[in-house]
Amino acid sequence: MFTALLALGLSTTAQAAVVSGQTTALVANADAGDPAPINLVKTGQYHTARARLANDVKVSANSTLTVDVAGVGGLPLSGLDSVALNISAKGDWFNSGSLALYPSGGMEPQTTALEYNPNFYLANLVTAKVGTDGRVKVVNRSDQAVKVYLDVQGYTLTLEDPAVTGGASYVPLAPVTVVDNQSVPLNGTFQLQALGQGGVPQQGVDAVALNIATLSPRDSGTLRVFPDGEGLPVDATIDYVPNRMLQNSVIAKVGANGKIDIHNLSLGATAVWVEVTGYFSHAGVEPEHLALEPLVPARIATAVSVPAGGDTLLAPRGLGGVPGTTDVSGVGIALDAKSTAGAGAVQVYPSLAANPSSRTVNYQAGNPVSGFTFAKLGSDGNVVLHNAGSAPVTVSVDVYSYTRQLPQTEPDMGDEGGSYLTNVTQPSADECAQASADFGTDLGATCALGTEVTVGPAQDTEPPAPPTAAAAAVPPRPAAAGTSAASATAAWKYRYVSATACYSTGKPKWGSGSGWKCKIAKATVNGEFKYNGSRVYALWVSSSKGDTYGADVAITWAGTWNNGAARGSYPGYMDIGLNGTVKLTKYMTRSFYIRIDCWPSGKVSLRGGGA
Repeated sequence: MFTALLALGLSTTAQAAVVSGQTTALVANADAGDPAPINLVKTGQYHTARARLANDVKVSANSTLTVDVAGVGGLPLSGLDSVALNISAKGDWFNSGSLALYPSGGMEPQTTALEYNPNFYLANLVTAKVGTDGRVKVVNRSDQAVKVYLDVQGYTLTLEDPAVTGGASYVPLAPVTVVDNQSVPLNGTFQLQALGQGGVPQQGVDAVALNIATLSPRDSGTLRVFPDGEGLPVDATIDYVPNRMLQNSVIAKVGANGKIDIHNLSLGATAVWVEVTGYFSHAGVEPEHLALEPLVPARIATAVSVPAGGDTLLAPRGLGGVPGTTDVSGVGIALDAKSTAGAGAVQVYPSLAANPSSRTVNYQAGNPVSGFTFAKLGSDGNVVLHNAGSAPVTVSVDVYSYTRQLPQTEPDMGDEGGSYLTNVTQPSADECAQASADFGTDLGATCALGTEVTVGPAQDTEPPAPPTAAAAAVPPRPAAAGTSAASATAAWKYRYVSATACYSTGKPKWGSGSGWKCKIAKATVNGEFKYNGSRVYALWVSSSKGDTYGADVAITWAGTWNNGAARGSYPGYMDIGLNGTVKLTKYMTRSFYIRIDCWPSGKVSLRGGGA
């Protein structure tokens, strides 16, 4: 690794430290750079970043290394929750061993982040929780020293501010092979089209979670994975050697053209294999978009023997700090595989799903090996560990993180009202091009479509109707038992609410202020919704097409049905029932106005994904 970097002319300046006995040393800023300003976003959203934390640092036998993370190489100075950390290590003498990784300030866990040997560098990427002091600890479990590289690929934050955009939410996928036995020439680069295959959408993607492997190369070399259009990174994804099938995980930032480069620095060609296990999306916060929650590493399966061609089920919910709730849809797990008699691969995939022929961990007889993956849970909450090998394999599993649905907190409009975005989606390139032509404005290839919701102030008396709205009588609120209709009606509150379908350049985010983001809107469809304390009614009063034309419109509210009134029908009104969703699902050059009459609190809730 070190010689290859020199040949490329890349900076290899290191602040190396030797840690002896049980003492602890600090490694600060192995890759100099100005600290980045903190971008406060929803907890659990991911930011791509590159930073070297430790450069060929020697850690003595049975010692602990404490490493600065916050503020290093442009990472935020505070608020770090986790980093995607690539660990690469080689025994310094004739020794093999293992490394453990955990947040500073915590107890050392009985887990394994990486198994290493003295012959060549092995690597494994994990999601590492950062201590409250902005540091992580690395433990060398060996009677001899080890040389270690630590490289960050991204991070999440502990802080939360829904008014600030940024970051990407995680979408898990069942593993899909997107590259199989692709030859990459010596000192050559293979361009992987990351978008539009393996379940990854065409747009709105910041990074993809990949497993990558070399397939029995003839020469030694390194593979580096990086965004197309950006410079070659200093850190290697895989250091490979002849006749060994080696793998690693990577969270690969996607280039502006949707491609990822895989560069082979070697004296010969090598074949690569790539599978995708998920992606990080900035195209709004929808129910399938998840937060990445780091954990203090914990062992959730110990020395489980899986027979050749056999399976074992892993049920992560409720283990190792993973909540036992059904909203947990995936886990970040490290596997340690050992076999005494044969070679093969441990495949990890959702239970109740077809075997994807993946290669999460490739093992050989007598060589313990580590691997990491973001494992999507099956509908029953389990994942399958399948032994695609010719001999039994013993597997231990450590959990480092889990994914859950991002909370969608309704913005509080208060008595004076306000506006926000909801139902933010990423249209196709063709839809963006058509919208640009219709509006005479270049919205760009990453345009977004959202619903701008504006809630007016609460009023005790019914305000004037919208200019295009026809006058209509308010249906009487059915009186609850023991309450007169007159007294119930007197408690009504009124608000106007407008919801406008509009395109935007940039990356609007659910819940954020929308006035400056929604630049294009044409209000040509008008309607009213009326809520009388137990149900919602809609009155369409004008439309450029005479109807809603392409709008999928219903309503969700946050309140209490307080009198159990039965469904009713009123002249000129459309009874839309008790629950639904405000949703504009297609490109359109029109909006609609709605009015919701709320009793008794006057609160209004309009949001995507249900009440």
